[in-house]
Amino acid sequence: MNSAAPGAGGQIETIDGNRLSVRPIRASDAGALDAAFHKLSAKSRYRRFLHPVNRLGHRDLEYLTRVDHRTHEALIALDQSEEIVAVARFIRENERPQRAEVAVTVADAWQGRGVGTQMLQRLAARATELGVELFTAICLEDNKEMLELFRELGATTTHRSLGTADIEVEVALPADSPAHILGAALKAAATG
Repeated sequence: MNSAAPGAGGQIETIDGNRLSVRPIRASDAGALDAAFHKLSAKSRYRRFLHPVNRLGHRDLEYLTRVDHRTHEALIALDQSEEIVAVARFIRENERPQRAEVAVTVADAWQGRGVGTQMLQRLAARATELGVELFTAICLEDNKEMLELFRELGATTTHRSLGTADIEVEVALPADSPAHILGAALKAAATG
């Protein structure tokens, strides 16, 4: 299994000043990921999987944690007690490897604090290193927070049907995009 790029790790700081460590997911994180999943509200689980999911089976956990960090990348954010509070992942398309489906999940208690934005930025940086040019996502139309996050990144909604929106966003952010500016400001603040 290939290791993830060194730039994929480090720390992020929430808008209210809490620090989270970020690193690539490992196979040994299966138990922690399962615990994090069970702490998600039913609404958050539904928004992530687009249908009701009450548990992750052994195969699900293996698939979500045994990633090759090239075609399937997953970064996790951990709080001070080493609990997973966010996951950002992409899975490249086989036929068009410059495109990847992206998903971000943030624990309910950490939502609205800038975690999702920063995790998506970290994931985009990793994707750029690997030659991914476009993120795609399917999102529920009532998930205003996620739609706004993608919109800030310059996403376009290509199709809407049955309560979902298909989203595309270029991975390389223009220097004047709000997300790029926010990322630069947070990085500058973190380094003093």
